[in-house]
Amino acid sequence: MYITELAYFEDIIESGLPSPVFYGRYIDDIICIYAGSKYHMDNFVADFDYYRSYSAELKINWIISATSAEFLDLVISQNKSGKIHLAPHQKLLNKYLYVPFCSYHPKDSKTGFIKAELIRYIRNSSSEHEFTIIAKRFFYRLRVRGYPPRYLIWVFSKVFYSRRSQYLKSSSAASDNNLVPFVTQYNPVWEIPKFRTGLNIFRDHTAKYRTTVAFRRNRNLMDAINASNSRKLRCKLVRTRLGSDIRWTGIKKRHH
Repeated sequence: MYITELAYFEDIIESGLPSPVFYGRYIDDIICIYAGSKYHMDNFVADFDYYRSYSAELKINWIISATSAEFLDLVISQNKSGKIHLAPHQKLLNKYLYVPFCSYHPKDSKTGFIKAELIRYIRNSSSEHEFTIIAKRFFYRLRVRGYPPRYLIWVFSKVFYSRRSQYLKSSSAASDNNLVPFVTQYNPVWEIPKFRTGLNIFRDHTAKYRTTVAFRRNRNLMDAINASNSRKLRCKLVRTRLGSDIRWTGIKKRHH
């Protein structure tokens, strides 16, 4: 509701007030870049709050700075030449609890999320120096989660800051009618080379179609006992001449 009201106020401000150089909003986070005197900027904020006052429950906290501003995962500032400068922003409360290396996630999934994070850091860094700093921190945090140095060096070598212009391009994925997904539950047996070889043979015989493998997460004990699960765990106690027979849904344990 509040987001809808905010969008309504934005339409009023855009049509009746001097607009800033840039105005952006992602859900309930707003960023404004205003060129002009502090007097005119204060008037803009006051006019914005005036229209916003029609909804008493909609609160906006303004943080105004002449040097830089933090917005989502960015630190936005102005360099000496007057151009907008971007740097990665990370919250102090971030625990960086990445998927541990010892998990049963496929190796390709671990490689994929590391590369995606590095590409995001490149997009958010206007200078290679800032990317290098954040990449070193990322490397150390992954080492804490058990990732071997040799593996990390191999993954990091797949991403280059020199390709930043390519990474910044918005990728509009076109519909692929020739894509054939093979969906199955993940099992470590898929890492055995002969299974991969079999899949490659299938691809060779279906050159017209592009085959991809998608893994589903296996159901585990946490799923069965989760409080939000609509199927509650049932316990039946059946007395026998040998003692108590405790039967759980999916679990059976006999006491003698």
